[in-house]
Amino acid sequence: MIILNTPKFEGDDDKVRLVSEISVNGEAKKLWFEVDAEFKDIIADDTLDSFVVAVLALAMTSGQDINVQGTLSSKLYYNLTHYLIPILSIYFKCDRISINASNLIKFSENVKIGSITGFSGGIDSFCNYYDHSGDRASEEFKISHFLYNNVGSHGQHSSDEDHDIFVERLTLMKRFAAEEKIQFIPVNSNMDEIVDGNFQKTHTLRNASVALLTQKSISNFYYASGYSFADTKIGPSHDTASMDPVILPLLSTERMSCVPTGGQHSRVNKTHLVSQLSASQKYLDVCVAPKIAPKGYINCAVCWKCMRTEITLMLQGSLENYTDVFPIEDFKKLKNLYLVHVYSIKDPLAKEIINLINEIGYKVPVMVRIMAFLMPRIVSKQMVKIFPWVNKNLFAAKVINLFLRF
Repeated sequence: MIILNTPKFEGDDDKVRLVSEISVNGEAKKLWFEVDAEFKDIIADDTLDSFVVAVLALAMTSGQDINVQGTLSSKLYYNLTHYLIPILSIYFKCDRISINASNLIKFSENVKIGSITGFSGGIDSFCNYYDHSGDRASEEFKISHFLYNNVGSHGQHSSDEDHDIFVERLTLMKRFAAEEKIQFIPVNSNMDEIVDGNFQKTHTLRNASVALLTQKSISNFYYASGYSFADTKIGPSHDTASMDPVILPLLSTERMSCVPTGGQHSRVNKTHLVSQLSASQKYLDVCVAPKIAPKGYINCAVCWKCMRTEITLMLQGSLENYTDVFPIEDFKKLKNLYLVHVYSIKDPLAKEIINLINEIGYKVPVMVRIMAFLMPRIVSKQMVKIFPWVNKNLFAAKVINLFLRF
């Protein structure tokens, strides 16, 4: 059983932590969220909502019920027990658990205007900002606050190197928020150490738990999903994003609406919209391997996510605008090899790239198509892992490019 106790503030004049003393299978731990002290007043210390959502994946996958020794939103409890837990049991392929909570509160609606969203600088984040800024949204739905969360996406288990990546990215995103006059709230947490498990498989729950910390003061949480509405499905997957339009509203409370956004766009269209924002040319950050990025660059250019973004920008004719964030010469060495990957896997986002290629009449080398046809799917899925090695091995890169250019 996982036991959660009423959260309390700890900290000093600079940083404060909202801490819940918890028990996981009888082992005492502390789960905490840390913010700058100036944001203490907007943090909801009157509920365990954030903590319940934070440990939900752990509870499901380890078969432990959750015992809530404190206040929990009545609406959230209803949504979790009636709908979300059954959905997650399908997703994780596990048994359902119970949440025991005796102090359910129906929080009254506060008259407040404010919309918060996580902002990482990626395509989804920038597209979300595009949709909810300028004249594209009325005042009550415009983004007023950015969250920047350290809950596993910057490298898991909080090593010194991972923390350095978090701080480096944080500095860039703060600069962008200041330029756009958006309130910026960085949140650090030890959630990844407590929850463990794959970040991509649990990111929706992790990030929503942070957003719920602000529900006392902010009414809307936009979560930028990576999948279109057409690709939404409930079932086992490597990524919760495929379920976002279904599960995010189920994380809403009386005080905060959790809204999936971006599903109305394809990935290709998102990339086009983002390219309309000149700030993205300085701050676009899509990399999943920042440790290998050349000095002076946000992105490595050769991980699967960099490659997907670069190929789309190239096909749309805007890649050359992103030389400040991508070492694009490295991308060009691997471009045709990446197209082999695109043509040989069954993936909706790869299909979008192929459709764009067909739409604009881009000439794909015949050898790329032949290699993609011959490539076993299990090999194709794994081939992106060798891209960093090929990039460093100039002889291998030269041979591959000579072979695939015809």
